Amino acid sequence: MAIPKRQGGGAITVEAIVESLREEGVEAALLGPDDISPTHVRPIDMADENCLTFYIGGDSHLVKGLRNCVLFCKEGLAGVHESVSRVLVEDPRLAFAIIAQEFLPPLPRPGIHPTAIVNDASEVHPTAYVGPYCTLGEVCGWGRMCDSSEGDDLSGYDDW
Repeated sequence: MAIPKRQGGGAITVEAIVESLREEGVEAALLGPDDISPTHVRPIDMADENCLTFYIGGDSHLVKGLRNCVLFCKEGLAGVHESVSRVLVEDPRLAFAIIAQEFLPPLPRPGIHPTAIVNDASEVHPTAYVGPYCTLGEVCGWGRMCDSSEGDDLSGYDDW
């Protein structure tokens, strides 16, 4: 199964998470509170309130301390506090991979940031993004859907 690129960058409720998984063909059932809106993702050993996490192991002591969060897990997991929204799925890791993308910031729009320095001889694809304070030297090709971070020096790079 291919994991679609989502990058919502906004808030999502646990009910919307379950619906989203179903739309992707993943069977999901909600057990527990339906009013939690996770604000971030965490691995199970670092999970805290308002996070989205998943559990696939047999060592259930990791879930006993969870409170007020969303947990992807298989059916039958014991020891979970009543404040945890459990989303029951066959493959918790896959469900996490699909939904965790909702917490990524939106992709930047294609173009060249005003503070970037781009040599006239450089080639920048119309779908690429050149970030703030980036430098594209004389021999540079910045290809389809490429994205640079602040301050990158892309001189001599050719991804065309």
